[in-house]
Amino acid sequence: MDDIKERKKAEEELLWLRLGVARSDEVIFMTDTEGVITCVNPAFEKTYGYAFEEAVGQTPRILKSGKHSPAYYKAFWETILAKEVAMSEMINKSKNGRLLYMAISANPILDKTGTIVGFLAIQQDISKRKRAEVERESLISDLEQKNAEMERFNYTISHDLKSPLITIKGFISILEKELAKEKKHDAALDAMGYIYNAVDKMHLLLEDLLNLSRSGRLVNPPEEFALGTLVDEVLDQLAGPIADGKVTVEIDSDLPTVFADRIGMFQVMQNLIENGVKFTGDEKGPQIKIGTRDEEGEQVIYVRDNGIGIDPQFEERIFDLFQQLKPSPEGSGVGLTLVKRIIELHGGRIWVESEGVGKGAAFCFTLPRQEA
Repeated sequence: MDDIKERKKAEEELLWLRLGVARSDEVIFMTDTEGVITCVNPAFEKTYGYAFEEAVGQTPRILKSGKHSPAYYKAFWETILAKEVAMSEMINKSKNGRLLYMAISANPILDKTGTIVGFLAIQQDISKRKRAEVERESLISDLEQKNAEMERFNYTISHDLKSPLITIKGFISILEKELAKEKKHDAALDAMGYIYNAVDKMHLLLEDLLNLSRSGRLVNPPEEFALGTLVDEVLDQLAGPIADGKVTVEIDSDLPTVFADRIGMFQVMQNLIENGVKFTGDEKGPQIKIGTRDEEGEQVIYVRDNGIGIDPQFEERIFDLFQQLKPSPEGSGVGLTLVKRIIELHGGRIWVESEGVGKGAAFCFTLPRQEA
């Protein structure tokens, strides 16, 4: 007769271990010394979508998402081979391609002699927490941007809006004095002209600020429409300035059909084309081209001019509130901020491309490809 008490105790402990692994909500799998998966628990099957039979015999490479460098995996593996527990947060991929944020603990399994005979990986799905963190960072970034805009807004309220009022008050005083004199009608008319200009400037600024305040949301439901048709409507509205500037406008015939807020996109194209007309400089043949190009599978829409161009150091600043590289009485410094906000609200991006001062500029933006 042999004493099997120790063996029975080990078998009982193994049974409880298996039950614990099977019932665990955490993803657990084991590999041999070659890194081949030998066992997975139900949580693994549920989380990654691989059945037991599909996973066993594979390596953890089936979970790779391509989000980490080879050096990252190498350092992780070397920690385990050094008989230490490797802990990390990793982005893995399920069978159907869904990305998962996992907190991982990888443990070497040692026999009585201290030799590694396999590896045990325990993973916890932290996708909800990580996505919440990303969303929080996005909200913080958005709040910081809005705070910066509010600071510039406060400056504008305290300075730019006061300026037209001071002008109005000053010329009303002149007007009163000149009208009190005989035969001073010309001076009075000049003073009235300055007043009208100051009022128009204030009206423009207030209208642009109102539009900007509304651009924090999609005011109108998105719809499917031909961008080329909308551009034609914008050009009809800007026919006067285009004719006065003798600007030639060229439109690609293959402008796409988009799914967006039509009124918002009208504002985008109007601002971009108007900027092109306004800043064509002293070119003898001022031109604006509106077209598209494919860039890494993404459709880029652009409005390009051959005007004054932009110094590269200012390419980011021009989208800031009240920033005008070339101050203009017809502008408020709100237009490009409004354009940027509308594009980003649609889930797109906008940027400017210019080789420098005097070499023209192209305002480019993307919109997500979306079905109505």
